[in-house]
Amino acid sequence: MKRIISLILALVMLLAFASCGKDSGTKDGIYTDGDKTYFVVNGGAILIKNGAASVAEAPEVSGDPKSEKISAPTMLDKEYFTYSTESGGKYITGLTDDGKAAKVLMIPDDASGIKKGALKDGDLQSLIIGARSNGAFNVAPGAFEGTSALSVYIACTTEQVSSGDGMLNGATGIKLIISADEYTNFKSHYLFGTFSDNMSKLGA
Repeated sequence: MKRIISLILALVMLLAFASCGKDSGTKDGIYTDGDKTYFVVNGGAILIKNGAASVAEAPEVSGDPKSEKISAPTMLDKEYFTYSTESGGKYITGLTDDGKAAKVLMIPDDASGIKKGALKDGDLQSLIIGARSNGAFNVAPGAFEGTSALSVYIACTTEQVSSGDGMLNGATGIKLIISADEYTNFKSHYLFGTFSDNMSKLGA
């Protein structure tokens, strides 16, 4: 009888510990706090404020994320893209081995653009384009060729990213998630407006 009671007590303590661990901390996902938007993954976060992206600590919040869940690690401390140099610009041509394994990536500020099919060999689920300080980021026709179910978070203005009407050629299930303050501008843009069916507002 004592052995049974001991086993029951051990089980109760184990369940209590597991429950405590499960409810603690901030869940992975997207959180908005005024003019701040956090992409939270595995206890780390990317903070986007006023269109600028930076690495940050996960916010102390409770409850569920306001938007879709991102379930894979965000990696910003390694080299994830391969490049070519053209006319003084640095263009993404592919993914390194680390890049191919990453689920969530942010476009570096010093990148000038992304070439056709540059992401096709990876397992990428979410790509973040933050505000640019190095000129407009050019998305080539077919840049997302070979990808499917990719969420592209755009946290910059229409002047900071450029593309053509073939941007989504060769890709399926692409979602363009726009920051709230730029959503209307992208929807009504003469070019980006052609992809309005793929657009949604960040945090909506």
